[in-house]
This record gives sequence, C-alpha cells and structure tokens, in this order.
Amino acid sequence: MKILVADDDSMIRMLIERQLVAWGHEVRTAADGAEAMREIEKDDSLQVLLLDWMMPGLDGLEVCRRTRQLERNHYMFIVLITSRSGKENFLTGMSAGADDFMTKPLDADELLVRMHSAERVIHLQSEAQIQAAIAAELREIDRMKSTFISLTSHELRSPLSLILLNLELLSTNKALRGTDCQKTIVSLSANAQRLWRIVEETLKASKNGKYVKGLNLEPVDINVLIRDTVNGVTPFAALRSQHIEVETEMDFPEIWLDPGKISDALANLLMNAIKFTPDNMTIQVKACREDSDAIRISVIDPGMGVSDIDKPHMFEQLFSTLDITHHSSGYYEFGKRGIGLGLAIVKDFVEMHGGTVGFESEEGHGSCFHLTIPIAP
Repeated sequence: MKILVADDDSMIRMLIERQLVAWGHEVRTAADGAEAMREIEKDDSLQVLLLDWMMPGLDGLEVCRRTRQLERNHYMFIVLITSRSGKENFLTGMSAGADDFMTKPLDADELLVRMHSAERVIHLQSEAQIQAAIAAELREIDRMKSTFISLTSHELRSPLSLILLNLELLSTNKALRGTDCQKTIVSLSANAQRLWRIVEETLKASKNGKYVKGLNLEPVDINVLIRDTVNGVTPFAALRSQHIEVETEMDFPEIWLDPGKISDALANLLMNAIKFTPDNMTIQVKACREDSDAIRISVIDPGMGVSDIDKPHMFEQLFSTLDITHHSSGYYEFGKRGIGLGLAIVKDFVEMHGGTVGFESEEGHGSCFHLTIPIAP
C-alpha cells in the first residue's frame, strides 16, 4: 500500500517508516499537518494516512476532516496516532472521519494489525465502488431501453392508424365482398389490430416495467383460438415452404382468458419457430391437458435450437443473443432476430393469467417452447 506518515517527532516518523518499508509498503512522510495536506492534495494514489493527533499548527484531527472533504477515486484509510484515551476523544476522532486509532508508545504488532485492517477495508470499499458503478451503468442502460421502446412505439402509432383506417375502408367495398381479396383484407386487418395491441402494451411496459393493463376475460374455445392464430401466421410459413401441423385434444372445456393476449403469445412462439426453422420443414403445435387444472400449448420446431449461454436469458426484455455473430433483424427470414421483446411479452401475458412458460432446446437440434394456462380463471 501507499502510506503517508505525518508526525512532528522525527524519531517516530523514522521508526514507523522503516517498519512499513520492511513489510513492503511504499511510504512518504510529513513533519506537520500543513505538509501532510500538501502531500494528500497532490497525490491521489495515497491509500493510508497515519496522522499524529497533536501536531503544531494543523493537527491530525483537522487533516482528517479536510481529507474527507476531498473527492477521491478510491477510499483512504485514516489512523489517528495519539496519547489520548477515553470515549469522548474516540468519538471526536470518529466524527472527524478516522477509521482507527493507535496509542503511543507504538507497538509493531499493533501497527501490523492496523495495516491488515486497512487492506481489508480498502478492498471492501473498492468492491463496493465497483458494484455501485455497475449498478449505475445498469440503471442508465435500463433508462435507455425504456426510452427506446417508448419512442419506437410512439412512432409506430401514426402509420398503424393509417393502415387500419384504409383496411377498414377496403372492408366496406361492396365489390370485394365474397372474394379472395376480402379474405386477405380481413387477415391483414386482424394482424394490424394485433400489432396495435402490442404497441400499446409495449408502451405500458416501457413506463412501468410490467404490463399493467387488466385482462379482458371471456370464455374461449382453445382449439378455435389455436386454429385462428395458426391461420394468421401460415402465410409467413408458406413463404418459407414450411408446414404447420396442429394436434390438439377435442374435449377441452371453455377457458376464461384474454384471447387477444394468449393469441399474441402463441403467435410470438410460432413466428420464432418460423424464423429459426429451415425451409421445407414442419413445425408442430400441440395442446393437451397438463393436469386436471391446466392446458399446455407447445410449439415444436426442428430448427437451430438455443445455445447454453443464451438459455438463462431467453425471457428477458430486449435480449436477442449473447453471440454477436448472430445479431440480425427480420420478421420471418431464416435466422433473423427481432429486438428481443417477443418472448418477454409471452412470459408477461401468460403469467398475467396465472400460467407459466418454459422451453427445452438443444443447439442444432430444435426447440420446444410451451405455455401452460390454468383452466379456471
């Protein structure tokens, strides 16, 4: 450690300096408080101060006070050396910012113990400063993420409004009724409305960290919900020559849930499966009773799988991958990634229903992402 010894007694200064140097420390000395302050102010690397309390002019107590008022990048451990004793003097020294005390005449063993204590405190303070800096950086990153999501969502509102308005106008065109064009318009409108809901919920997430909007519960035929959701993403699978197989039980009871949110959750899982599955492959959707109280919906793909390093982070907001060689953006193209909101939305929506999400995956051998929702609300 780098240590400053300040004492007006030259013999004490010399003895302390020799002992500390023998233990491997770097030592500077000062003959009075004024000289000690000059050393402290010009050398930011000092780690320990050994200050004689009763120095002429500027005493050790005042040096201690002034030192604590200085801005330092690291913690400085201060030991007051004194012949004083008693609780009152101890409290006075602590109030001035002292960490420890040594009484005259000095003892080498006691000095060694004080230096070990100083090393421990400095180490702990350094660790605390590092953790505080990391925490501050994480808070700033979180603020930037929230700002980014909020701004992006706001910018999406205007074009989405125009799209929905024009789709509504097209849907009222009598010439298109009963044609394939009308079916396409209905599908486009449903997906545009879904995107509008996602934008609205994302705005809420950026402000509060959680989706605070209440659930719009209604009795739902889960088979119909799965079928409609699969139909909504099938055009994207077709662009990749993929096939989506659905396998469900037929005797599911009606479930009270928010169909918009569960459909959005399932659609997110399906779009991920489409993106990470090679062309001409089959994606499976299965629904079954988890037990008498819940239904489990699984999306199984033979795609890229998830690496072990990414697995703990899959449901975190704005997480895409830790592998920077795989960062890219796209909607349905093979291997393309979004901004990392999809699975976080799935988790939030399912947990709002009292359900759970999970996955099993092996890199290079596909994945099975699943959500479980209770039958009873």
